[in-house]
Amino acid sequence: VWYYDEKFSLRKTQISKNASKPIQVRTIGNDVCFLSRMIKWMTGNYPNSQSWLDVSEEMVNQFLLSLTPANRECMRKDLYQFFKFAVRKRSIFVIPMTDYKTRETTRVNYVLTFKEQSSLAQKIQLEGLSFPYEALMTSLAFYHALPVRYICSILLSDLDLEKNIIYMKNIPNVYLTAMDMLLLKEYLLLRNNFPNNKDRKYLFIQRKQTVYYDESIGAHFASRRIYSFSGFNPRTLRITCLMAMSNLYGPQFLREAYGISQTHASRF
Repeated sequence: VWYYDEKFSLRKTQISKNASKPIQVRTIGNDVCFLSRMIKWMTGNYPNSQSWLDVSEEMVNQFLLSLTPANRECMRKDLYQFFKFAVRKRSIFVIPMTDYKTRETTRVNYVLTFKEQSSLAQKIQLEGLSFPYEALMTSLAFYHALPVRYICSILLSDLDLEKNIIYMKNIPNVYLTAMDMLLLKEYLLLRNNFPNNKDRKYLFIQRKQTVYYDESIGAHFASRRIYSFSGFNPRTLRITCLMAMSNLYGPQFLREAYGISQTHASRF
């Protein structure tokens, strides 16, 4: 409770001093949830521990090992700060863990296995024409590594159906496959039946009757559509495409074909 009150007191002080970025309520909530999780783990695995004074470094390390590698280092730092705070409040007298400098763990993005890639490709072939809206966006992310923000920003005027090209801004143009063209043409027919579709300049629009303004769909909406069809988020599909192309042609190909930076390309 004292930790919770102290954090809210700090937030109140920051706001009173017009801090540009006061500590967020969500951050405080996440910290409290993490501590509650640790307390539950400690009481379950060390029932003889009655207070923070009974916590040892071995117990802390065992708890950290129960976390996933991606979260462990971040949680270790937060936990060390909590124990420093507890010492300052005289709740404990010694910090029961060692502080050490470590290198941040590289974030690892999930990449589809060959079986998953094959299943998704087959689904686009077999079910794409039944769901052209979702399948076309999925194909743009999966086969062309388009980020969601670029998928949302495609205009009708960017399409060249004769040359099978989508003209893009700031990144190389997208050259559509035969399946892409089938999905695109099927989607354009479906789009003509959307309410208020006339005079809408964006390729992907919402189907709601209450939408009258002319603006692109949101990235969150597009991500949900892609996930509903493929079962994967668009970032995973994009990373899978880039990884596959890098394995075939090398990182330099990613710069030329997809317009990503040298630093980003070197990660593949």
